[in-house]
Amino acid sequence: MLYNELNNLLEPVYSDVKADRISVFTVNPKDHIFNCIYSQDILGEKISCNQGILGLSFLTGNSISICVNSCSNFKGCYYNFIDTKYSYCTKSILSIPIKNNLGNVVYIIQAINKLDEDCFNNHDESLLLSLSSKITETLISNGYNDINSNDYNIDNCLDITLDISGNVLTSNFSLLIFFGLQNYEKFNYHYSSFLNSEVSIELLSDINDFFVNGNNIVKELIQVKTISGPVLMNYHIYKNDNNQIIVSLKPSKWDNFGNHSKYALLSPPFFKPPSDLYTWEFDVTLYADPDELHNIIGTICCDMLNFNTLGINSAKLGSFLRDVAALYHSNPFHNLQHSACVTHFVAMLMRTIKCDSVLSIYQYLSIIISAIGHDIDHPANTNAFEVNTKSPLALLYNNQAVLENHHSNQLLLILSLERNNFIGTLAVEHQIDIRKTINSCILATDMSVHFQLVDKCKTYIDKRNDYLSSHDDRDTSINIFNDVSDKLFLCQILVHAADLSNPVRPFHMTKKWAERVSEEFNEQVKLETELGLPILPHMITKNDLDLCKNETGFATFVVLPMWSSISGVFPILEHLPQQIEKNKLEWKKIQDNFVDNTQVDK
Repeated sequence: MLYNELNNLLEPVYSDVKADRISVFTVNPKDHIFNCIYSQDILGEKISCNQGILGLSFLTGNSISICVNSCSNFKGCYYNFIDTKYSYCTKSILSIPIKNNLGNVVYIIQAINKLDEDCFNNHDESLLLSLSSKITETLISNGYNDINSNDYNIDNCLDITLDISGNVLTSNFSLLIFFGLQNYEKFNYHYSSFLNSEVSIELLSDINDFFVNGNNIVKELIQVKTISGPVLMNYHIYKNDNNQIIVSLKPSKWDNFGNHSKYALLSPPFFKPPSDLYTWEFDVTLYADPDELHNIIGTICCDMLNFNTLGINSAKLGSFLRDVAALYHSNPFHNLQHSACVTHFVAMLMRTIKCDSVLSIYQYLSIIISAIGHDIDHPANTNAFEVNTKSPLALLYNNQAVLENHHSNQLLLILSLERNNFIGTLAVEHQIDIRKTINSCILATDMSVHFQLVDKCKTYIDKRNDYLSSHDDRDTSINIFNDVSDKLFLCQILVHAADLSNPVRPFHMTKKWAERVSEEFNEQVKLETELGLPILPHMITKNDLDLCKNETGFATFVVLPMWSSISGVFPILEHLPQQIEKNKLEWKKIQDNFVDNTQVDK
């Protein structure tokens, strides 16, 4: 009777979902097994809750759509007992866990083999989910009276036992997910720091890309798509009495984290975003490891961009970010830390002035990507050096914005690679606009156009005043950026301003960055002297006095006019030029102290 009632519900949707098979598996909480209560060919089968894609859906409480044919190595990633027993060939799977009122998974609807496409889609999931309430009612009417009890609150941890060298000894799950795991050595390196203490770590991530299979930690790039959203996993690491390492991964409720693929880009698995990340006081110089910097940039991408709305492939975005990071060199100033620094600051500006209300999601994306890659492959010298040495880049770009053109070119070339083209599924016109905006934003970081941008920014102060004369909403300066040219300028000035944000930071951070850029300048001056090339006086820093004079002059005559204009348009940012004035006083103290000490020495 139960089978017939379920068949009456599910048979009509076959033509819409276009699945070769649809099955329903109930959870037996006592024995930790799935019972197949509805299927055309595997009715009555029992499968462990710790096996296969069913087990993964049960573990995470998340819908999962997988295309088997997309990876030749996929056979080892799912439980193929059913295929072997019934001489079946699984090509695609959609597994949808259904929860009771207490949030516990009580049964799973699974569709197998999409007939007209490679993989099941959101429409298929929505259609099957729409039947869940009727299926639940049918189950209750057929004796499943405890379906809403707490009996289904199963402690479904993934537990892995490793020896002291990091080798996997045992596990209770055939498919163990490690999000962002690069390779065995990296996992071994990162968990080793926890060997002597009991540590709990939280990580938000997609079910994406990486897993542990059997006794070997391996990297397998498989097409795993999380339809319903991210999963919060709690990692618990400790040693048992036998000096073995126990890694326990337990899923928490993921519903509160929205629909986008949050933190899918993070690596290694133990990274936790800094608590002060979205503050003006965040100091990126405290993070020197490339993985940490990659994670900070990835976190900002995940927080600032709606992957679902944009249609971004998070795996390709992660690959893109890694390739970009690899092309930042270990320069004193123009390095990956600077990229993260500018990316953080542009995100702070965008969030503060609420520019998402006037910019398109594609312009929003372009700003973030421009900030990340605006100094990629920087040679640690200036445009003037490239021109004076008649470098290949200078010849290539006809002495015009030499480095900025190179940065843009390199960034867009990396984006064009198939493994990195995370915008490749967007409409062609959107891809073109994104590339044009990225190029425009990076070219706007050329200091030769700085004062043009400042003068143009001043015109928006008048526009704001005109706007306020006829509107009461005094906090909506952003609304004056209403046409195409206005929006592009907003993108440009945000990236350029973030690139010149060091003087508006707390002084201890401003001083660190000033010392770094002076080190880079000094190296160039040394080389220019050897080559007999012209030298700019402001690039010479022999001592603290020179540093103070150079930084005070740069802040007063270059940076302050820009930030004063920007805060004139957006008064909510007026604390930034105020910080410049505070920093100038600090530079003056160092300068006076240097002079006093010099006089004493004399």
